[in-house]
Amino acid sequence: MSPFLVALSLTPKPGDQLHLTSKRYRRLCSPPVSSSTLYPDLPPSKWLLLWRFPLRAQSRNIWYRLIHNKLPCRSNLYLPSKLCPVCKNLEETPSHFLFDCPQKLAVWSLLWDSQFEQPFSKYSLRHALFLLDFPKCRPDTVHAPSVFISTILLAIWRNHWAFIFDHRPFLTDVTIRCVNQVLSVSLHESLLSSGISPLPLPHLQLSDLSSC
Repeated sequence: MSPFLVALSLTPKPGDQLHLTSKRYRRLCSPPVSSSTLYPDLPPSKWLLLWRFPLRAQSRNIWYRLIHNKLPCRSNLYLPSKLCPVCKNLEETPSHFLFDCPQKLAVWSLLWDSQFEQPFSKYSLRHALFLLDFPKCRPDTVHAPSVFISTILLAIWRNHWAFIFDHRPFLTDVTIRCVNQVLSVSLHESLLSSGISPLPLPHLQLSDLSSC
């Protein structure tokens, strides 16, 4: 009996033929994947929340891939170096890719207080990202916490790949401007969908009426 067949547990009984389909062969050759990677420890109610959040499709996809550890970061890719290309000091894990890198963490810490009453901490950020557990929002905020979080994810994602492909340096202030621009557009879209004009309507002057 071939050692290869023995390793795959393909040892038919005497007199039996070996029935091996391509699908079964691929399944046997695939490395085992832990259930914790495929199914993060989130209750169904939290998954339902993620699908109901009023997010852009790309933002939701980034968030989903972060929770499932499926981001195209260097620790998940077959690259010679696993170091972060932005800070060049630490391994680029999924967490480092989106918030642990010092330049990216600065984006979160500088914007956090504009949305939440609780001071910024990596503990609170991880709870928001991986458990969908958000701190209390400031009374004057106009954005849902999910929109705020997902917009920062999107801005960091876009500026990271602009650094990789366009050789534009990853700058904290540029990323923050990107966040504010996308949040402004999201607010205008939300107002329009509610039938409210995002811009003040023009007012007629009495002099304008007299000339009619």
